[in-house]
Amino acid sequence: MEKITLRPVKLERDFGQLAALFSIEQNQHTSESALILDYKEHKERIIRLMVAENDQGEMLGFNWAVRSRFDPKQVYFYIIVKPEYRKHGVGSRLYEDLEQAAKKARINSIQITIRDTCPDCEAFADKRGFIEKSHYIGLALKLDTFDNQSYDDLIAKLKGEGFHFTSMEAMGNTEDAQRKLYQLNDSTSMEKIIPEGEHSWLSFEDFKEKVIQTDW
Repeated sequence: MEKITLRPVKLERDFGQLAALFSIEQNQHTSESALILDYKEHKERIIRLMVAENDQGEMLGFNWAVRSRFDPKQVYFYIIVKPEYRKHGVGSRLYEDLEQAAKKARINSIQITIRDTCPDCEAFADKRGFIEKSHYIGLALKLDTFDNQSYDDLIAKLKGEGFHFTSMEAMGNTEDAQRKLYQLNDSTSMEKIIPEGEHSWLSFEDFKEKVIQTDW
């Protein structure tokens, strides 16, 4: 393998390639403009963002580490290497760099999300002492083929048991209704989704900005 050189990311030069690598790794399209917007929004919490290059100046991969919104001593990170350059020490070099940056920033916990479809990613994390804290399953609903009539009997049964079905619009979308929605989402996510009883949002105001005011 050629010499691997690390350098800080350059916005105009690198983000198109970073977006392409995110799209490949996450199996979901990420545009350059959206990634730049995300970078600018969270820039103050990013502790490390480096690119790995070979002798010809070709990008091989990158690391990206950002502090948690809930705990400044906790970091979430990505290390993504181009498929043709994997298992040649690029990922290891990027991780070592990230780990040193985390130590310098006095971070006490670094976390990563790994897809089940990437056993090499899991092996990479296992080798470095990572322990699985939680397991998520992502589900997608195809609305163009979804048959909601199959739920008619179940809904009728629940109504007969005293359950009331409504909507934010019917409730007037008042702040009181929004707070009830926040409390419901926060409590259920702590019980079923987020590990160790952590919150999904910093506060009601955070929930309002990221959920209620979002243009779905």
